[in-house]
Amino acid sequence: MATSIENRRHDGDTSDLRILWRDEVDGREVGSGVVEARPVEAGELIAVSMPSYQVPESGELWRTVEAVTAAGSAWADEGHVVASQQLLLAEAPVPPRRPSVTEIPTEVAGEYHLGGARFDAHTGDLVELGGRPIGGPRLELWRAPIENDLLAFSNSYVAVEPTASRGVGAPAPSWADQWRAAGIDRLQRRVVSVTPGPGSLSVVHRYAPAASREAVVVELAWTWDGASLILEGSAVPSKGWTGTWPRIGLHFRLPEGLSRAEWFGTGPAENYADSNVAARVGRFASNVSDLIVDYAVPQESGLRMQLRELQLPDIDLEIRAQRAGGDLPGFALRAHDAHEVTGAAHPYELPESTATHLYLDVAQHGLGSRSCGPDVRPEYQLRPRAASWSLALRLRE
Repeated sequence: MATSIENRRHDGDTSDLRILWRDEVDGREVGSGVVEARPVEAGELIAVSMPSYQVPESGELWRTVEAVTAAGSAWADEGHVVASQQLLLAEAPVPPRRPSVTEIPTEVAGEYHLGGARFDAHTGDLVELGGRPIGGPRLELWRAPIENDLLAFSNSYVAVEPTASRGVGAPAPSWADQWRAAGIDRLQRRVVSVTPGPGSLSVVHRYAPAASREAVVVELAWTWDGASLILEGSAVPSKGWTGTWPRIGLHFRLPEGLSRAEWFGTGPAENYADSNVAARVGRFASNVSDLIVDYAVPQESGLRMQLRELQLPDIDLEIRAQRAGGDLPGFALRAHDAHEVTGAAHPYELPESTATHLYLDVAQHGLGSRSCGPDVRPEYQLRPRAASWSLALRLRE
């Protein structure tokens, strides 16, 4: 196999760089080396041969190619990554999850017990897993508006295609004003049903703004496979929704004060639908407080898309995500929920944290630059849509 190397510098060849390759299966290195390539002149494109690979029996095989500095300089140490690219070489089929418990959960003191999990019998909410308090999930469509959501100095693409308007768009209220007008910041939940079955608990919730015909029906199917709590979830909007949504995600409440997160997915920094060119698939770790950007005005921050695995060592919790409806969820983890963040104009106005909030978003509306430039392009807008989740929660021994 081969790859191409293009030197997009205005002047100077690539003799100051080394080209490295690395193969990883599920984020763990299985091979690496140096790409033998002559210096590439400015503006030149060449093809070079690359090592072959073996298809893994399980997991995702990713190849990463990086251009790094060959020596230290005033502006960067040796090995500083100047450019990188990734390619998914192979992905083994994921075996289906199979429940191992067949007994029908019985109600005891207002709770259903399924494997190592406890649920509120009235709401169907998860209450505890293996003795750790874990609450939820609840559907969340709201995000704490970013500056580009709040301002409308530039025209919008909500109702006008960029090509049809020669990029100009048309006047429209800010995204945050549109979302509030639709009632997305004040969804009300109604419990439709909580139904125990053989080795399962099925929960149906309906979410809607007050006095609105538009709604979203969420179905959560819980099972136990002997070691993990399995969740197959879906959210389906009714007819009548217009405009866009900030996000479509599930919100879990975890114990307050979680300090560390490790994940297999995209990173290392936050990334969104229209802001992800620098994101790479791999294994990363961070303090929870470092996952978000400490803006002068608290706002949405910290999403990492396409999560496969999340580990929270403080409570020994591991969450694995599989594709559902073609989607892998992103995750965001922070000490305050979206509504607490929305209500604070400055960081010191945030209330004392009472939980660590985990959001698993199938999609989020793009960021755009409407406060000073173009709006979120149509391909990055989150129009009302259905979403699915396939999750496994377990406690590591």
